[in-house]
Parts: sequence; structure tokens; C-alpha cells
Amino acid sequence: PVQSSRGCSNRCSFCNVRGLYGDALREKNAEQLGRELRAIEGLRGTGRIYITDDNIYSDPAHFHMLTGVMRESGFSWYANADISFAAERDNIREARRSGLSQVLIGFEGIRRDLLERVEPGGLKARYADRYDEMIQRIQDEGIGVTGSFIVGWPDDPPQVFERLEEFISRTGLFAASITMATPYPGTPLFERMHRSRRLASYDWNDYTIYQPVMRHDCLSEEELNRKYCLLLSRLSSPESVREKIRKFTEGFKARAEKDETGTAMKKDES
Repeated sequence: PVQSSRGCSNRCSFCNVRGLYGDALREKNAEQLGRELRAIEGLRGTGRIYITDDNIYSDPAHFHMLTGVMRESGFSWYANADISFAAERDNIREARRSGLSQVLIGFEGIRRDLLERVEPGGLKARYADRYDEMIQRIQDEGIGVTGSFIVGWPDDPPQVFERLEEFISRTGLFAASITMATPYPGTPLFERMHRSRRLASYDWNDYTIYQPVMRHDCLSEEELNRKYCLLLSRLSSPESVREKIRKFTEGFKARAEKDETGTAMKKDES
């Protein structure tokens, strides 16, 4: 793990990053980052670097610096970003050429009304209708997308688990990280849930992000846990994993063949 920046430009109501780090972004420069990467080159087991930044695309200028340094280092790397990373195909290709092999993107959910509420800036809701297209755009360039989703919101319909499974299957996401909605102290979500008396526990040992701590409108804690565990089980089954790999590989190959054909045509024309 290596950290090149700290902080995030988004203001998600459930996130504690701003509470921990403040509103400002703090960034290392190219010299600092390069020095750290050179220091770990000789360590055993260093196959891939995890850039632990909260969001590598909070500052586009820093993003371009980061990809330049990573490309020079020769490391394969993994990182976190928001969906705006995929708005320009050139950004994706730049990241891939620099060694980015997998990116975790905080989609959070597939309900537009929920996204509008949890991220007041409107970024996630603005791209919600294009999630399918943007996932394919990233994965076609050979970068696996890990979709991060949150379930267990008090007003989630009981069918949200089945709908989420269908979305993950349809889009061919390389992987998925699914956690329970957890209102950390100090976040706007915590304050809202506290005022509305929806918190089921004030024992911070329960705030693991893998178990419900908010009262659901129509599901008991047992039902919520059962649906959650069933979804995780289905998504991690050998059949599901094989299908994800197949879709990712086929998409990447199709894109590579298309690029080769286009290159050949340009050469013939010239």
C-alpha cells in the first residue's frame, strides 16, 4: 500500500473521510511518490501496488502526475476512484498504460433517488443512467472494475438484493464489494438516523459495515442479514466467478481486435 493523496472532492453523507481529514486535498508531489516507490522495489512479494488514495480522480492534475510516476515505476497497481474517471476514454487508456489493472469505483447503489440523497453534489446520480456503458468502457481497456455498493438503507425495497445481483451480472463487473449502510459518528447520515431514532445500536463494535445497525422500514434484522448473506454467497459462487472472468476476457479481446483492425486500416490508407 502507498498513499499519494488524502481527501476526496465528493461529499457523500455516509462517508467519514472529510470528518477525518478535513475539506482540503493533501497531495504528495512526483518526487516524494517516486522516492517511496523506489524504496519498495526490492521488497519481497511486491507484485502489485495498492494506491490507497480515497479517490485518485479528485484532482485531475494529480491524477496525471500519478499515472506518469506509476508508468515510470513499472509497477502494476490498483486504486479507488469515482465514476467520473470513466467520462473520458483517454483517462482510462492513460491509466492502463501506467499499469492500472483494477479500480474500485463507489457506485453505492442503482437507485437514482438514493444516489441523489447520499451524494448531494449529484455526481453519482448524474452518471447513474450510464453505469452500464461506463463499466464496459473501462473494462474494454483491460482494467477490471470492482463495483462498491451499499445495501441496508432503511427505505431499500426488499427486492434490492435481487436487482443488484442482476445489475452485477448484466454489466459483467470484474468484482463487487457489498457492504451494509453504516452511519459512522460524525457523518451527516449518523446525525439524520440519530434524530429519526432509526439507530438499532450505539455499540461501536457493531459498526463493522457487514451487519445492519439501522432499523429497516419493512425487513427485520434477521431478514436483512439473510438476504445479504445469500447475495454474497451467490456472487462468490464458482459459477459466478467463472462467468465474470469470461465476460471480462471476451470484452477485452473484442476491444483489442477492434483496435488492431483500425490500426491496420489506417496503415493501408497511408
